[in-house]
Amino acid sequence: MRLKFYLAGAMEAAKDLGAGWRVGVTEKLHSMGHETLDPCLFEPDKLKGLHTKRLPDTFTNRITGETITPTHWHQLKLAKEPTYFQRFLKYMRLIIKYDIDMLVNHADAVICLWNSETSFGAGTHSELSYSYLNNIPVYCVETHPMPAWALGCCTQIFKSFEELYEFLDKDLNEGFAD
Repeated sequence: MRLKFYLAGAMEAAKDLGAGWRVGVTEKLHSMGHETLDPCLFEPDKLKGLHTKRLPDTFTNRITGETITPTHWHQLKLAKEPTYFQRFLKYMRLIIKYDIDMLVNHADAVICLWNSETSFGAGTHSELSYSYLNNIPVYCVETHPMPAWALGCCTQIFKSFEELYEFLDKDLNEGFAD
């Protein structure tokens, strides 16, 4: 059975904005006959204004007062200048709506990487809660301790992607067999 997996995990705090692990998982899942919904790929394509050439040269950090030369749109969350901060809020709200729509209306299941970077954001936490509330199975690879709430949203926890792939190849397919 061909399934669509939403790929949840750290983006904002991740060194590569969360893209690296998703590429490998996508390749593996495609080879197994499944599809992926990767927010690292569809967010910039679907939302205008996220390109670095549209960033201001500098802005003032609203917390520290330092001057920042941004390299990514999400840094505008720190902007003291109201127009830059409002631009950040506009983009973020569009992303939230788009990601939740992809999750709730298009995903059959979620694959989540819970690592040390995941604790610094809020998106993955929210995606797990939305999945739980909408009866969407969550298969989580836990490489860093998860909070109780997040654990409660998971259908199954794995120690590695290899363990997850074995489950998807054998146990999950048996559960969906005709």
